Amino acid sequence: MSAGPTTAFLTRLAALKGLRPDSWYLIAAATSTALGYGQTWLPNIYRQAKVIGPSSSLSTTPQPSSSVEVTPSLLVVRRLKETLFKSAILVGVPRVIQASFALRAVTENTPDFDTSFTRESIDATAAGNNERGLVGLEMVYRKQYGPISSKMGAGMKEIRWMSENITYGLFLSPVSEAHPRYPLSFPETEMVVLSCLVAQRAKREALWHLRGCLRSGMTAEEVEALQTAIESVAEELGTDVRSDMPRVGDVEEEDDLTGL
Repeated sequence: MSAGPTTAFLTRLAALKGLRPDSWYLIAAATSTALGYGQTWLPNIYRQAKVIGPSSSLSTTPQPSSSVEVTPSLLVVRRLKETLFKSAILVGVPRVIQASFALRAVTENTPDFDTSFTRESIDATAAGNNERGLVGLEMVYRKQYGPISSKMGAGMKEIRWMSENITYGLFLSPVSEAHPRYPLSFPETEMVVLSCLVAQRAKREALWHLRGCLRSGMTAEEVEALQTAIESVAEELGTDVRSDMPRVGDVEEEDDLTGL
């Protein structure tokens, strides 16, 4: 079991050329959790993110209404918690629970102990989940979601239902562009998703979300830097996720669905 990342490694990761501001700790948290090391990595990620601090642009990010003053370090904690929550549907609940307990332990009895409940007032009815899920899916897949959905419907009705109502409806679609109480934006959500997928070497899904990163407004250079950061975290954990994986240069406007 990894003892956790060193300060030197996290400092290098945060300084990686081309990364969007305040993204390095989201990438580190999602990737390490996907690989089963979240419980040892989250405490150091939080500590180093607190030292480096959020960028000035992040200070204006909309946050859930709360009577508690949202300090920069508390904002980091909320963003890490949302990263873990979104990761759960992609890498499994047990790994996320382990990482979440580790984050809780390191912040307990400090001003950064966060008791907010981001999805407290979410419309979790069947109609609300489905509407929100379809919006999120169409942001990533655009006009290709229709054909993908049709292919699923032939013999994967449960998977299609889960994708629309749970994966996106509850976990991935809530983003700050849709409502100010959600701590992560659409591009940041795609960073978390890609981190989880690349860490698991999920090739087709990684290609879909390399495209999703571009459609979220990231440049090709930013997406390449994101994937390099994911690979760096995995390499630090002794795992190769670089070889034989798609890259942003492989992305075409539409995916070839003939293999589905």
